[in-house]
Amino acid sequence: MNRKRIITTSLIGSIGLTVLSLSLSFAWYNSSENLYLDTLTINISSSRDLRIATTPDETKLVTSLQYKMDALDSENSLENKNPFKPVSTMFKSNWINEKKQDPVFYEYTSAIMDENDEPIPTVVDDSWGYYSQHLWLYCDRDTKVTIDSTTFNLNPVFRSNEVRAEQLLNSVYIRDQYELEHPDWTDEQILEDIIENLNNLVKCMRMSILDPDLDNYSYTILDPLKDGETELGGREDLFLSGYYDSYSKLNASNEFEWYEILYGEIKNRDKAVYNEALPDEIPAVGTKTSFNASTKENVHAFNKEASIANGLEIVKEDSISLDELEEKFQVKLKAGQLKEIVLSIYMEGWDLDCVNSHMGGSFGMDLQFKVAEMNDQDD
Repeated sequence: MNRKRIITTSLIGSIGLTVLSLSLSFAWYNSSENLYLDTLTINISSSRDLRIATTPDETKLVTSLQYKMDALDSENSLENKNPFKPVSTMFKSNWINEKKQDPVFYEYTSAIMDENDEPIPTVVDDSWGYYSQHLWLYCDRDTKVTIDSTTFNLNPVFRSNEVRAEQLLNSVYIRDQYELEHPDWTDEQILEDIIENLNNLVKCMRMSILDPDLDNYSYTILDPLKDGETELGGREDLFLSGYYDSYSKLNASNEFEWYEILYGEIKNRDKAVYNEALPDEIPAVGTKTSFNASTKENVHAFNKEASIANGLEIVKEDSISLDELEEKFQVKLKAGQLKEIVLSIYMEGWDLDCVNSHMGGSFGMDLQFKVAEMNDQDD
């Protein structure tokens, strides 16, 4: 998947009464093969009975604050910054079992394998470009905090995407791609397709919240536009060659044979079933992406259905939908005690909508932390 450049334009928040709100706006710009984080700004305000800080210092608790990170103010130029790339929560049990105090994200694919043909996941930190922030909440009374699902919004910034599409329409590379795939399309049809692709970027966005309290340790992943399950592994065409990536190994006759690579978090890999290699390629069905490619000639194609029946398991993302949010995400605040949480915003690299054609879009996110009185029956 090609990587593009990112500029985070703003992260703004406000609160009224018992609601803490954050608003986010991200913009993607097509430039080099990577994404770069430019600026990030948070403005948070709160009601009198709920205060917040970005450090565990009660003297820093305020009803409003601003947190700003500006890559352009650093000693290094923007081009020297680490790239913002899709990440994944695959293998999350590795760090959850250790009760780490920060969520761990992995590079969503890795071609490095150990001696048992198991992938060695690559850990990335927030300099990679995803957003992660420790927040401390404080209240003078016992409360229970969730996120208001009725006010949560994750939507494309339609006008920005329309402007961006007009720019992409003039790209020689983009025109060449459409001429190859849709030679009969008019400029209007191409423009509509580009806009639709940019608007679909939101489908691969995730929000997660870690409660690092060792006694109430929990990690919640929200897929706001969840539509089915996301598998955290499978075949990929990482170099956009049009074919699934493959590797060679010696057979019993001491001859090399080619097999499609399985990336990501997959259990019982030894149960993988492959079809016989064919002299002709097996063409992809539908639009080609890094997730949907052809099988090259003389390569053994991965047979997913037969492999699962044989005992192989592709691990699925443990995320919740917006409808499940208030029921499955709740954090308790004790009166007079600071409560730490870690908020992260990222792209799930294994989401099937995390593809090159969607990069360059803009989106906005609004969320509200809703505080409610605890009842006697609460634990």
